[in-house]
Amino acid sequence: MIPASGEKRSMHICFIVEGYPYQGDPFMTFIRSLVEEVSRQGAKCSVIAPQSLSRAVVRRLPIRPRFWIDSFDGGITAEVYQPYTFSFSKAGKKLVEKINTVLVNQTFKSIKQPVDVLYGHFWRMGIRAAQLDVDIPLFVACGESVIPENFSLNLIKQMERKLKGVIYVSRDCLEESKRKGFQKDTDYIIAPNGYDPSVFKPMDKSVCRKQLGWNKDDFIVSFLGSFNDRKGVNRLSEAIRLANKKERISACFIGNGSIKPDCPNIVFCGTLDHDMIPAYLCASDVFVLPTLHEGCCNAIVEALACGIPVISSDLPFNDELLDQSCSIRTDPTDIQQIVNSILKLKQDESLRERLHLGALKKAEKLEIGERTRRILSFINTHI
Repeated sequence: MIPASGEKRSMHICFIVEGYPYQGDPFMTFIRSLVEEVSRQGAKCSVIAPQSLSRAVVRRLPIRPRFWIDSFDGGITAEVYQPYTFSFSKAGKKLVEKINTVLVNQTFKSIKQPVDVLYGHFWRMGIRAAQLDVDIPLFVACGESVIPENFSLNLIKQMERKLKGVIYVSRDCLEESKRKGFQKDTDYIIAPNGYDPSVFKPMDKSVCRKQLGWNKDDFIVSFLGSFNDRKGVNRLSEAIRLANKKERISACFIGNGSIKPDCPNIVFCGTLDHDMIPAYLCASDVFVLPTLHEGCCNAIVEALACGIPVISSDLPFNDELLDQSCSIRTDPTDIQQIVNSILKLKQDESLRERLHLGALKKAEKLEIGERTRRILSFINTHI
């Protein structure tokens, strides 16, 4: 159990993760949000996240210290360990996996305060955490968009021996984990991703547009995510191009990647610091994400928290987040459906208002504080 107030030591959780955000590189910000909230709720947090030097060079990103302290408001901190590694092509992934497993082992040994719980974020990190030469309870958070199948039965069995519980972000993730042999008899909970209500909240649209220099009369569609085919930035860009043949539609694309949107009337296209995103969402009329695969999409959660009507996929991974009270769900591969949904919202102000209110209502159950309390309670009852 987490020691009560006044006892000598709080629970120490070590997060084994693929990445962690840093100034100028907002990579996997949802990991930091969870670490911050777990720290606020009384646990000591350490994070091991090997950093790829080749990724930093190719993308012109800052190289982080191998050890640094992440500081949150209120004097709360977490220790972050980021040993140097490299990224290779698909042919070298197995080698990278072996190197990173060794790095995580070496780094874990350097942590001075005893660790009570290992927390692998995604199954891949659960496999890696299970290879540590320690007898510490392991928990895995399953929220990846596609669960990998390239692990040997021996590695999965090794993980199972230490695994005490799984946190799924959606029932779709649970069912996929069962199909791929990860979920058998281990206890689990389903806890959709959460948002920080001090950051993501409704703001006056006209005020936000004035701050951003956007036209107060434009109808603006926003997108947040990687610029790739899975997230559907190309399909949205084409949908906006087609929609503009009937109505003037403007667009805000937040993110980056190999596919560059080229539709007309783009008011913004690029990356933002995480704390700047709410103003851009609140300045928009609708959030659109024609994504093909998700665990539980943080961008959708954040749009709901800002009260923005959502147009997104009608696939099962969205079932925990979206229904007709807050969204229009479409076939993410059908560009004409996306066009029709955007035009429907532009032309129907009463529908936009109903979905706005529905988004805020849906978001009430998605605050990160309550999600974290559930996770910590689950961990406490299984160690």
